[in-house]
Formats: sequence, C-alpha cells, structure tokens
Amino acid sequence: MREENLPEPEFNYNGIFVVTLYRPFNIDKLIEKEKNNLSDKQIQLLQLVHKKPSITISDLSTQIGISNTAIDKNIKKLKELNILKRVGNDREGNWVVVGR
Repeated sequence: MREENLPEPEFNYNGIFVVTLYRPFNIDKLIEKEKNNLSDKQIQLLQLVHKKPSITISDLSTQIGISNTAIDKNIKKLKELNILKRVGNDREGNWVVVGR
C-alpha cells in the first residue's frame, strides 16, 4: 500500500468488525468525469493531493497561488462532492481522493 502512496487500512468496530482498504485509481479519469463540477483550482488541488496525500494547506496555497482561506473553501466543496476526504487528524493525517 505504501508503494502506491495509499493510506493505511482503516479498522473499525461498531458491533461488527469493518476494514476499509483503499485502491489506486486513475486521477485523470476522475477529473475528466467531474470536470463540469470542478474549477481549475480544484483540479490542481486534487492533482497535488493525489501526488502527496500528506500535503499541508500552506503548501497547497503556495503551489496553487491562492490564499489558505480559498484552499479551505475548495476543500469544503470537494468534501461536499464526496471527492476528497481526510483520514486521520489534522497534524498526522492524509488526504484521500475518493471519487464518487
């Protein structure tokens, strides 16, 4: 899983034991499918997060060229579209491009 830059499996127990595994996918296919719903900045954000899941808001801001607040708004929109999620806490977690 690490070779593919995928997050670690998630283990949950809520009366039943559940393991969530992540598989690699083609980010370009996702972007092509969702391009009508995404801005250019959101596409850049997805590409950067896919390449480096541990990337920080500050790094995203610098590389895309927009403010941290604008990054937060774009992340919120991508989460609402169920394209992006955060696994783990803010300090040690990773971003996961999940698609729909």
